[in-house]
Amino acid sequence: MIKSSLYKRLIQLTSTVFLFSLLSGCGFHLKQSYNIAPELENITLVSAKYSELTRFIKQELRYSQINLITAPTDSTPVLKIASETSKSRTVSLYNDASAAEYERGYEVKIEVKLPNQDPQYFTIALQRDQLNNSQEALASSREAELLQKELRQTAAKQIVRTLSQVVIAPYTATAIPAAITPAPALDK
Repeated sequence: MIKSSLYKRLIQLTSTVFLFSLLSGCGFHLKQSYNIAPELENITLVSAKYSELTRFIKQELRYSQINLITAPTDSTPVLKIASETSKSRTVSLYNDASAAEYERGYEVKIEVKLPNQDPQYFTIALQRDQLNNSQEALASSREAELLQKELRQTAAKQIVRTLSQVVIAPYTATAIPAAITPAPALDK
């Protein structure tokens, strides 16, 4: 009886270890695990102060354990929301030529500036479809508001995910701290 339960535990443990090894070997990462470089653990956000997108980005940065620096220095990376645009286009029509379906587009352009590096630019573009029922105009406008909010939330997640794509340049000869000096040459 004891051997049987011990054998079951050993099988469960072995299966669990095998499963985690398999998942980590194929590149699987848990949600919100973005592999953001340590140089970006403290960042300054430059955007419209009270916008909904800014609020969502701050929330996502907190979830990803990135500290927001309010008083930036020259050595602090800067995430700047350069522009945010929304657009809508008609995708299909009813028989009476009124819009049956819209495509809502949302685009955010960001700039990431690291010390001693050129800025890096990224664009996040999202689209969602919305059905239009002319009989329920109030509901359609509320649906459009909710869709816009969803697009902003998704864009905020994409922006934080994009931080893992930022290229961190290695130190160059001019960027090496003064405390590091070359080894003296050996005399022959």
